[in-house]
Amino acid sequence: AKTSFGLKRHKENIHEGIRYPCDQCDYVATQSGSLAHHKDRKHGGIRRPCNQCDYTATTVAAMKRHTKIVHEGIRYFCDQCTFSAFSAQYIKTHKKSKHEGVRFFCDQCDFAATLPSTLKHHKRTLHDIVFYPCNECEYKAKFPFALKKHMKRIHKAMTV
Repeated sequence: AKTSFGLKRHKENIHEGIRYPCDQCDYVATQSGSLAHHKDRKHGGIRRPCNQCDYTATTVAAMKRHTKIVHEGIRYFCDQCTFSAFSAQYIKTHKKSKHEGVRFFCDQCDFAATLPSTLKHHKRTLHDIVFYPCNECEYKAKFPFALKKHMKRIHKAMTV
């Protein structure tokens, strides 16, 4: 870390496993700023309604993706099997994992994933100690439901 604040954030995120759960869904952030960004994009901000169905998007990119996939029916096809997807990136990922045998190995056990995100999820859920901090006291929970229970019991907070 280049600053003392950066070092503090690194220690909290990596070594202490501090997490910031969204109070409106199951999303969990490693930084408070990421949680704020998530809440703005997913639970607030500008809503863009689709002019062909009931879907609403929070970004122009999400609306373009929705229109392309749902209303224009655009699909990409694997040239080695019958797999098809809504984006060229999905085809690229599919080919690497299914046809080229690319794997991402856990450095703590024998687990092998076909996607980096799957390996990250594996490590977080099985090997990393994760804490969900209370924003009203020093309590840290190991699971989001335990934090919600704590908030209700100790702080009499209504949870969503």
